[in-house]
Order: sequence, then C-alpha cells, then structure tokens
Amino acid sequence: MSEFDQLYSVVNDYALCAAIAASQPRLVYIAPSISGPVAEAIDNLLPEPTHRQ
Repeated sequence: MSEFDQLYSVVNDYALCAAIAASQPRLVYIAPSISGPVAEAIDNLLPEPTHRQ
C-alpha cells in the first residue's frame, strides 16, 4: 500500500502537492480553502483547454 492510498489524511502543502502530482486518473479535492502551491499543483495536473473556433 502506498502513502497515498488512505481516504483521509492531514498533510502540509509539500506532501499534498506531491500526492496531487502522483494522482492518476482522477483527483477529488475537498477542503475549506486552498493555498497557492496546491492550486498550482492542481492546475499542472489538468489538461490544457481546447478552444473552438
């Protein structure tokens, strides 16, 4: 079992960003707030949007 297999965890931003970067194929983030580094880690995980013309 990996360190990311738990349903609930209390972590700092560094550990949370590492878990986000390792998530495949989906991520569910539930929290009352989000820090800048965590938002950036989630943004890096998302695919680039496609634009219709």
